[in-house]
Amino acid sequence: MDSLALKIKNGNELAFREFFNKTYGRVHAYLLKAFHDNIHIDDIAQEVYVKLWQNRANIDEQQSLDGYLFTILRNTVISHFRTLAKDKKHNSGYTQSVQDTYNKQPYMDTLNGIQEKENNQFYEQVMQEISPLKQQCFRLHREFGLTYRQISAKEGIAVKTVEKYIRQTSRILESKLLTRIQYVLIYFMLMNS
Repeated sequence: MDSLALKIKNGNELAFREFFNKTYGRVHAYLLKAFHDNIHIDDIAQEVYVKLWQNRANIDEQQSLDGYLFTILRNTVISHFRTLAKDKKHNSGYTQSVQDTYNKQPYMDTLNGIQEKENNQFYEQVMQEISPLKQQCFRLHREFGLTYRQISAKEGIAVKTVEKYIRQTSRILESKLLTRIQYVLIYFMLMNS
């Protein structure tokens, strides 16, 4: 009997958070393979965990909790692919002028602008917590596409040091993002309890 599964089934938020921390990396990797970009992966991952929490009464503590999670994950991915296919088919019927009008709607622009602004603010806030040299190496690599060797020559440091700085900065960003997602999940769970 999986005690973590039983705790989650009974509504234990700490157990859920522990399970989230244990499995999020694999869920993220799965989604990255499925969608090949980072644009909506965090939203889909959040949706998967929210579904798990909402359907916790259906958890069979005699079965693998990981298996249950990945069933939800697989079904969510399939659902998103179906939605993308429907959207693509539906959009192909529009004329270009109708699509241009739709895409320029102030409401959509506002929502997209707010999300982009929040993401940029979060990114910059985290980057300010990182040392200037690590920050510079990371930005040169991720934002400007320079190789480790090019950054090494530009900054006058060893290639291994550049690699280490970028790896450390990536880990900090991932950790902060994971914490941010956890807060959203906890908020959602509390609002729907």
